[in-house]
Amino acid sequence: MTREYEGIDLNLGFINLTTASDKLAANELGWSVGMLLSGA
Repeated sequence: MTREYEGIDLNLGFINLTTASDKLAANELGWSVGMLLSGA
């Protein structure tokens, strides 16, 4: 994660993800929401 996202800030408009752990958490949250929606 550190090598892949080093120096890249992800600005989504309502939140600014700067650290690798923030980006990983957002990725996991996205997958979780997608699975919940498709399961419903």
